[in-house]
Amino acid sequence: MKYTTIILVLIFLISCKEDKPTAESNNSNKEVAAKYNAKRNRAFRQKNAANPSEFFEIDPTKDTLLLSQQGTLLEIPKDNFLDANGKLITTPIQIEWQDILSLEDAMNNGLSTLDAQGNMLETGGMFYLDLSSKNTTDIQIKSPIRIEIQTSLAQPRLQQYEGQWKGEELVWNEPKDLDKTMSLVDLNALYSKDGQPQGYNNFHKENTELQKVLIQAPEPFVISSNCKVETLLSSVLENDSLDYKEERWSNIGQTWIATQEFQARYSCLLKACSVEGLELYIENTNLALWKVDQMVAELLEKEGNAQAANFRKFAALKYTVARNNKPFSADLVRKIKESYNKNSNNKNFFSYPILTLAVKTGYMNTDCLFEFSSETIKINNYKTKTKINNSPKNQELEVFLVFKGVKTLVTTNLVQNTYERDFRQIPLNIEALLVAKSKDNNYIGWKEVVIKGEFLQTEITMQAANEQGNYKQILNSYLDPDMKLKFSKEQQGKCCEIHDIRNSYSE
Repeated sequence: MKYTTIILVLIFLISCKEDKPTAESNNSNKEVAAKYNAKRNRAFRQKNAANPSEFFEIDPTKDTLLLSQQGTLLEIPKDNFLDANGKLITTPIQIEWQDILSLEDAMNNGLSTLDAQGNMLETGGMFYLDLSSKNTTDIQIKSPIRIEIQTSLAQPRLQQYEGQWKGEELVWNEPKDLDKTMSLVDLNALYSKDGQPQGYNNFHKENTELQKVLIQAPEPFVISSNCKVETLLSSVLENDSLDYKEERWSNIGQTWIATQEFQARYSCLLKACSVEGLELYIENTNLALWKVDQMVAELLEKEGNAQAANFRKFAALKYTVARNNKPFSADLVRKIKESYNKNSNNKNFFSYPILTLAVKTGYMNTDCLFEFSSETIKINNYKTKTKINNSPKNQELEVFLVFKGVKTLVTTNLVQNTYERDFRQIPLNIEALLVAKSKDNNYIGWKEVVIKGEFLQTEITMQAANEQGNYKQILNSYLDPDMKLKFSKEQQGKCCEIHDIRNSYSE
């Protein structure tokens, strides 16, 4: 009996040892999951091929800058791609890229803004990246590809999410902090008359009334004649009149003063007419930018200056230092802004670069969790059920919920004869638009609803798209409301605000 007991214990110990996962098995599981995800992503993109991608071919042995049609900038370091055996790829690489910057883009691509746990997210922009070469599609990224996306949702809570497959649904998972360093820009692109790259040496002589300091400013600035902010900055740039050590300012173009992020702060300093605030930035370029933002906010608060609130928002973004990149040219910055404005119908809206890093291919999303205010009543475990009437034959349908005033879009799943969605939490009384559409957009049905009770059960009747009357107008009032809503009189000209649609706009 003693021997039997000993044998059983040994068997148990051996089996436990064998079941314990090793680093090698974990890595193997991750590789299998990554290949499965890549396969599903490509199939999903093919399914949504009506919404075209952009394609680039690059020489992977050289540093490369790519600019998308919507103003997204990709910085790809040389010698950065490996094949499945870990060998450096030196033959041409084909890059497939798609910007998905608006909720309408997301809807047309069958994407939602829910995380893997069913939480509502607000999106600052999504993208799709894929790589291939002549011999393989199994390509590994050695060092992160740096991506600058122009967004209208500049939020300190934004994070980067990875698209992962959960059954038949693509959800957002594994949030990571965004890169908080800043890209250097040619000073000529930042501080020149009317935003044109004409040089800064005659900056203060030609700008008695400084017009359009920001390239992206929706309204011109008119600076009072007694405000010396622009004279101080131009003096620093020219290094001809201030009592600073020459060696400190000989590399001013290598500090965060030469970034789009500081340019936004400078516009607010002009509005505040705060020479002291600008001096704080000039004297503290060795600090993280957000720390100086805090110092300026405190200064303006003591003075009772209304611009203090903007510098509190800037500080919350936590931008740190300028990185050691070759400065972007004035021409490149102009093209970025022109591309973004042209494709987003966003000519009168302040845009802001957010920085993300791609370490793998697939769908990525810059999101933040929907923020419930202290006054908001939450409904837990909410469910929606939508029945479709007059459904077109032989047509795949998609049913979405779009929420008013929030950059959130939610898909539904077909369960028997209804389209259903479960929410972990949802705000009580939030207005929503239910949209059912065929994949080719030829048939559409819609209904405005208000979230109440324990669940929502409703019906939608499909019609030909050309019979839907004011559908497009109503849809536009929900999709990307921060771009579609008009400026109120009190908001006009506030181009240096970091816009959050829940407190910056009115209908």
